[in-house]
Formats: sequence, structure tokens, C-alpha cells
Amino acid sequence: MGGYSSFPNWNMVDLKVLYKDWTTLTIFHAAPSVDTFFLISGLLVSYNLLKYLDKTKGKFNLPVFYIHRYLRLTPAYAILIGILATIYPYMGSGPYWGNAEHISNKCKQNWWQNLLYINNLVAYGVDTCVPLSWYLSTDMQFYLVSPILIYPIWRWRSFGLSLLAASTVGAILCPIALITIYQTTPTFIATRDNGEMLSWSVKPYMKIQPYLVGILVGYILYRTKGRRVTLSKIAVFLGWTISIVTIPLIVYGIHPWFYPTTKISPVEAALFGGFFHLAWAGAISWIILSCLNGYGGIANDILSWAPFIPLGKLSYCAYLYSQIVQTQIPYTTRQAVTYRPFDKTHQFFGDFVSTLVVAFACSMIFEVPFVNLTNLLNEKDRGKPEVKRNIALPVLQNQ
Repeated sequence: MGGYSSFPNWNMVDLKVLYKDWTTLTIFHAAPSVDTFFLISGLLVSYNLLKYLDKTKGKFNLPVFYIHRYLRLTPAYAILIGILATIYPYMGSGPYWGNAEHISNKCKQNWWQNLLYINNLVAYGVDTCVPLSWYLSTDMQFYLVSPILIYPIWRWRSFGLSLLAASTVGAILCPIALITIYQTTPTFIATRDNGEMLSWSVKPYMKIQPYLVGILVGYILYRTKGRRVTLSKIAVFLGWTISIVTIPLIVYGIHPWFYPTTKISPVEAALFGGFFHLAWAGAISWIILSCLNGYGGIANDILSWAPFIPLGKLSYCAYLYSQIVQTQIPYTTRQAVTYRPFDKTHQFFGDFVSTLVVAFACSMIFEVPFVNLTNLLNEKDRGKPEVKRNIALPVLQNQ
């Protein structure tokens, strides 16, 4: 939640050397965490669609599949765009409030790109309405192609899994080729000239690896059908060890590359850019599967904490409307401040709680009524799969 939270600061020299503290990569290189949501999205689409195909013996209404998804996501999203385009410029004032007016103008001009879920494919950056919505567009594009990969797995298992494997290989080779040809950074690095990587980082061909892994994990859950998979203690130990090492290594292992004087080897850049999405997805997949099969231990206890369920229901509106909350303080600040880590931490928790309050109101007013309406419209087709946007581990355990 730090994308819109930059203040004018007195101590700019201190800010410019923040990268020397490796712990700051928790923020500066947090992008891999988004892969978790692509993984979960692919898992749920795969798992639910495969179960649906079993119930209907392969009959599948593709238009309904797409329309239901569009109606599920778009109402709350469209209302946000309307707010940004109209009343948002009047919600504050200050030396930096021109940024809010710029966002409003771009929403007036380019709103249609967002509602068609193609804003990540066109010129992405300063001309984008709701910049963080690139995730929604990318996920929608994955959703559109998912039946091409999932139906063959159900109908012709060997061919379908081979197609999924081939797609994964292609998803690995694509970033390797682009990074090698254009000599860009392997991921966004704030202290460097990232070249084309800044615009590539929101494109589906750079982000699809975790979604493909999610489809495979969904297939595994579908095949096991709630049965516990027995693993040896050695396998459990190795799985958790690799997972625990992989996640921080991806985030903090590239710390030397944040030093502008460090030369990044083209081979290292290509290999990291080609595989880190896959490695992250693999590590998170292990956590999901091990928790569902009784090998999660304390991790499962934390992830199964009951309050996460209602918070999960607010996550969509929190994601959408966080921009309005996060911009209030920095855009209305009248004077420069001194940067301190404690102040940023304090601001984060304040923005987090405020966002949840706003998300609750927006969910009750904008999201829930349209969800109920969509369910009413689909009562005649109760066999249709309900592909949820997000889900907590306790819910997965009950399926």
C-alpha cells in the first residue's frame, strides 16, 4: 500500500541511499508477491471448472462463463472509475493535488480501456486510469484463455497436461528472450534504468507463469478430491526447506543489483527474469498443498485464522479503493517532512485500517448488491461453476 504514499521530504540524500539497507527490498522488490494472487486465481478457476465439467459430463456454456466473471468484477470497479473521473478532484486540495486532477482527467479519457480490461496492453504509465488495475486486466485475460488449457486436461488428460507444460515452457522462454534481446533489467529495479521492463512488467506474457502453476495445483486438488496425500518426513522437510529459502532469496537475493555501480550479467538477468515467477509460484504452491494435507504446522494455524475469512471478503474493494485513501495525506501535505521508517510504518497501519473501513462501506453499497443480483440471474443454471476471486485456506480445506 505504498504506491501513492510518497511525501515531499527534506532529507532526499537519505532517501537516495535507502537501497543500501537490504531490508528495504521488502518494499522495493515486493512485486513477486502479486504472483501469489495469480497462482490462487488459476488454482480456483481450474479446480472449480474441472468439478463443473464432471457434473455436466463435459457440457460447458462459454459465454455464461465469461459474462459471469465480467459481472462479478466490473460494477464496483466501474463505480470507482466514475468516482475518480467526477468527484475525486474535489475531495482535497494542496500543492500536490494536481496529481489527483491528472488521474481524474485520465479516467475521463481512458475509462473504456479499463472496462474492456485492456489497459495493461495499451500505453501503460502516466496516461493510465487506476494504475493498479493492471492486475485486474491481466487476470481477466488469463481467465479468457483458461478454458483452452483446462478443458483439454479434463477431456484428454495426457494431451491437456502436455499442453500446459508446453505453455509453461513458452512462458519461461518469453522473458528470457526479451531480456536478452533488449538488454533490460530482469525485474523492476528502482535505482536503475529499466528500459522496456517497466511496461513489460504488466503484460500477460510476463506474468502468466504463476497462473499456469495454479491451474496445475487446481488439477492436483481435483484429482485427490479431498483425500490426504501421505508424504515422508524427508519429503516434508525438503519441501518446507526449499520453500522457506526460495521466497526470501527471490526478494532479497538481488540486493547487489540495486547498487547502480554493480554490473548485472546478461546471463544472470535472463535466468532470473525467466524463472523467478515460476520459483515463487512453486514455493507458495507447496505451502498450500502441505497445509491442505496436514503438513502445515504453525503456518496452517496462522493462515487458517478465522478473522482472515471476513477480511478476505473485503479484499477486492480494499484493493480497488485503497488509492483514494492512500493519496489523501501525501497529495494534501503543505510542507516537506523528514523521512523516518517509523513514520512510514505508522502511515502504513493508518492507511490499512482506513482502507478496510472504506472497503467495508463500498462492499456493502456497491459489491454485495451486484453479487446477489448476479446470483439471482443465474438461479436457472445452478450447475454453473462459481469461480471466486479470492479464497482463504480454511475455505479450501472445506471443499
